Order: sequence, then C-alpha cells, then structure tokens
Amino acid sequence: MDKIKMLQSVVDTLKLTEVEYKVDYDHYFKFDSDFCVNSAYGGNARIAYELVRRGVNAGFREFTTCGSRDSDKCVLVALVCEAFGVKCRVFMPNGADTYQSTDIEAYGGVIERVAVGYNNVLVAAAKRYAVENNACYIPFGLESQISIDINMHQVANIPDFAAKRIVIPCYDGINMISVIKGLDYYGKHDVKVLGVVLSKAPTDAFRRFFGKNILDN
Repeated sequence: MDKIKMLQSVVDTLKLTEVEYKVDYDHYFKFDSDFCVNSAYGGNARIAYELVRRGVNAGFREFTTCGSRDSDKCVLVALVCEAFGVKCRVFMPNGADTYQSTDIEAYGGVIERVAVGYNNVLVAAAKRYAVENNACYIPFGLESQISIDINMHQVANIPDFAAKRIVIPCYDGINMISVIKGLDYYGKHDVKVLGVVLSKAPTDAFRRFFGKNILDN
C-alpha cells in the first residue's frame, strides 16, 4: 500500500470526536483536538486534510495556499501535504520570518514572498501559480463550502437532553458557521450558539455563507 492509500485508510474526517462531561464545571466539553493527522490537531486540521485529500484524489501532486506570516492554517496545509508526500507552496507577505514560516519550511513547504501583502494580492498570486503550474489551490483561511460540510457533522453527538447552549471561540467564523449549519442539519433547533469573538467579528464570512450577518440574532 502506497503512502497516500495508507494515510487515507487510517484517517476518518467524519469520525466524531469525544464529548465529555466535567463534573467540576457542570458542563459538557467537546474535544475536537482529538482529530489528528501528522501532528496537526483540531477542526482546522480536519479541513486541511479533507481539502488536500480531495485534491490528491483528483490527481494533483502540488498544492498552493496563502496567508499572513503568522498563519497557523498555512502550517496545517504544509503538515498535511507532508503527510501525503506532495508539494506545498505558500504565498506570504514580505517581512521577517515567524515560527509559522519556519515550520512551513521544516515540513517541506516552499514560501513565496509577495511584496504587497494585502489578502486579495496574496490570493491572486496563489491562484495564478496554481493555474500556471497545474497545482491545487487551497482557499485562503481554509474557507470553503467543503470546510463547512465536513465540520458540521461534529454536532451529531452533542447530547440533546443536556446541551442548550454551545460556546465556541470565534476566530474567522468558519467553525462557528459549521456548528450553526450542523445544528440545523440535525434538527437541533433549540440549541443556542454563543461565539466568543477574540478580535474582529467575522461578519464577512457570515454574510458569504448565510447571505446576511446573523451574529447578533
């Protein structure tokens, strides 16, 4: 069995991670960090794996993505590409190295520095490279419908009898959107979702996937 087939035989992106009741807190906790591939953990690792897996199955052997110099998601893509034994090229702004950029190179990734580091410029550069070099583009921030469709199923084992509210850190909004979509998919309409915003509220992502900003609803 080759490396790609072996990896796909042992990684299951639809496997539900554990939900555990903590007596001291009187709360349930879901440990999405239980998902792991090549030392990459959590929901974003699941997304990165699934996006790369689909690209590999489509015949691609090189992948490109983009992000800031401190993008942990770019590191995840590099980790997953290393696991599959495929090439990874990451477009980042000019500037000093970070531990993320160092990690990307340690995992075999190649970093392309872009003089003008605006997100739309990085995205355009990564997409252009993908088209010109028959590479598979992994979306900026791992934001895609596939990302939502994969992680939304993790709500399936949240106990209906106990959980009336889910609290989730809200970074770029993708995992929170996945939870909301999953609750609707599984008919858990009585469960409320509270997102803890750690920086800027991801209103743009909510508009893209819901057609409007529902954060205050």
